[in-house]
Amino acid sequence: MKKRVGLLALLLVATAHAEDSFFKDTESGRELVRLEESVITTTGFETNIREIPSNVTVISSQEIQEKGYTSVEEVLEKIPSVTITKGTFGSTVDLRGQGSDKARSNVKILVDGVSIVPLNKSHTRIPLDSIDLNTVETIEVIPGGGAVLYGTGTAGGVINIITKSGSAMKPVNRVNFEVGSYGRQRISTSAGALVNENLLLQTNIAYEEGDSYLDEKNQELVSGDILAKYKISDKSDISLKFEKSKDKSQDPGGMLTKDEYNEDRHQLGSGASVNQNTEINRDMVTAIYNQELSDSLRFSLQGTYQRKNDRFSSDNGDKSVQFLDNEIKEEQVDVKPKLQWRYGENNSLVMGFDYSYLKSARDIEGIGTRTQSNLDKRGSESYSVYALNSYKLDKLELIQGIRYNQTENRYETRNRLNPSRSTPESTDTMNNMAYELAANYLYSDTGNSYIRWERGFNTPSPNSIFNNPSSSQIENGYEYALSGVKEEIYDSFEVGVRDYFMFSYVSLAAFYSETTDEIYREGNSANWVSYNLDETQRKGLELSFEQYLGKLTLSEGYSYVDAEITKGKYKGKNVPGVSRNSFNLSAKYEFTPKLNTILSTVYKDAVYVDSNNTGGKVNDYIVTNLIVNYKVNEDTRLYAGINNIFNEMYANSLDIDSSKGIMYRAADERSYFAGINYTF
Repeated sequence: MKKRVGLLALLLVATAHAEDSFFKDTESGRELVRLEESVITTTGFETNIREIPSNVTVISSQEIQEKGYTSVEEVLEKIPSVTITKGTFGSTVDLRGQGSDKARSNVKILVDGVSIVPLNKSHTRIPLDSIDLNTVETIEVIPGGGAVLYGTGTAGGVINIITKSGSAMKPVNRVNFEVGSYGRQRISTSAGALVNENLLLQTNIAYEEGDSYLDEKNQELVSGDILAKYKISDKSDISLKFEKSKDKSQDPGGMLTKDEYNEDRHQLGSGASVNQNTEINRDMVTAIYNQELSDSLRFSLQGTYQRKNDRFSSDNGDKSVQFLDNEIKEEQVDVKPKLQWRYGENNSLVMGFDYSYLKSARDIEGIGTRTQSNLDKRGSESYSVYALNSYKLDKLELIQGIRYNQTENRYETRNRLNPSRSTPESTDTMNNMAYELAANYLYSDTGNSYIRWERGFNTPSPNSIFNNPSSSQIENGYEYALSGVKEEIYDSFEVGVRDYFMFSYVSLAAFYSETTDEIYREGNSANWVSYNLDETQRKGLELSFEQYLGKLTLSEGYSYVDAEITKGKYKGKNVPGVSRNSFNLSAKYEFTPKLNTILSTVYKDAVYVDSNNTGGKVNDYIVTNLIVNYKVNEDTRLYAGINNIFNEMYANSLDIDSSKGIMYRAADERSYFAGINYTF
């Protein structure tokens, strides 16, 4: 701990005692780079960050490359307002304290503006692993809302992963090879060509394999895409992109008691399974048409089809004693036309229509201690219209937004072993409204301050509209019947400021949100009940700074979140899985134009594990990483690094067992990596 504290102190000293001579190498205009960034997620069209009334974080492809990130998860977990929880069925991404139970429902993750959050959230993964970071242009993180543009499930915020889709009609040709600890190997390549001045063809392929610090855990992943983009004229273009990925992994699952965790954190632990395998196949086709109808009108039409097949099996080493085979097939269709009208002096009106259709079928067979035979079908169809207006009065910008949404959920289950527990198709239709009001004041050439209110909603998933209780839940009064769950409504308030003071970029934001009828689910994938909590409140503060000191760039971020259940069964308790205090520190030093190193540290406060706050807070940690980049020439970059330098022992997933107490799943120990990136 002393070494880590000393490291943090060194970063602070560097900031406080930089001498004037140290600034001589500062690049002209470099300090304004954050204020000149543009964002797509907040309006659907490119918008300067100073015109956005929200605490936006933008991670560019250059930053991703320089810091040696290897996955989308790794990028996100370095942001203080984001918490990543990992488990057998993938990772959960949390924003602004939604908690480990609610983040999958209240944080919307998009790829090029289309949601990749599955309809069935119990035994499926959000396919973040299938995204090759070398194909990512930017990752935009918008905490605290987004309901007007993106509809249900945005109380925590929106994360939009924007890929390199040939916007500049420039082909990319490169190859990247990387090796790391636990036998990890990764190779990715891109090849593109301009067939003529109007037609771009681009393809990307990535392959990765490796074991893990956990016993019996390994993964193999292959992904690829093909893009064709045609420039119809100077004012219009059309593109078609096909993506495919296959993710195979063996993960015994299971959690460790505190004693097991302290004794040997690599072991399988309680509830682990031998031969527990997962295979995820995902296909996605996206077509986009853009047209400048006039100097003031821009039109965009996006259509997407996704197909995903998750296969999970486990036999504990003897199929005659215990065997489980679980297959989930999902399909999703999205159609999103939108129009931007620029009127008057820099005023803008965005109007759009969203159609989304999702269907999911889960077929599960089990014998022995897991005896079951069920077919669950779920479906969701929604129609939305929205408008987002921005009106400027000199330096003051006023923003108004409204959305109408209609969603129809369908649920049907067939219990082959106990037909009495089967249910005919149940349908539930809900109509919802979302609103946004904001004021953004550009008080100087570099600074802006804003205030924002949003009312949003989260419609119950098909899983939530029907209860399938366990015997103990039946004893507590729950029935095998419709749950009667209502949609949850939230109000979110945010104030903030962004500016450049002396040699530092500064962004400050304070927020408060209140959710009524928050949907809560108790149980597991086999048995569950859903109900509405009366009320939850979340309030907090987010700070980020970046100093430009010649060859040294320092970045600091801090997040404070107080998430509390204020009414109902757990009144006065804290929302589980939420770190009250989080911060990150990063220092980049350029020894020469070709050589630089980046040292970064992330801290997460301890959390409660369940809504009853059983066992108190656990699992605070500090993790420090280091990477060195060497630019051989304009085309070749070598890099090497260490993750978790001080070998911090912590868990990336927690649970509660009624007899064993808090259960732990160990996070990565110290690991090493090295690679080469060649562009041609």
